[in-house]
Amino acid sequence: DDVGALLAGFGYEPRVEGSDVVLANCPFHTLARDHTALVCGMNLHLLTALLEPAGPAMQARLDPAPGRCCVVVGPA
Repeated sequence: DDVGALLAGFGYEPRVEGSDVVLANCPFHTLARDHTALVCGMNLHLLTALLEPAGPAMQARLDPAPGRCCVVVGPA
């Protein structure tokens, strides 16, 4: 719940799928269309930094799929 609230506060639309938090949108989708690798890499590092205070239990990882953000948050 805390991770979901944190991500929602930064413009993501988090939804829980199993043990993962999938992001239904990407706040950077307009840029990501033309600069996918750069934006997804930046987004991964941004979310990693946001999750750092929560400790090592959750981590961000790249897991691109159609219709959602390329980053998924899940157990470390």
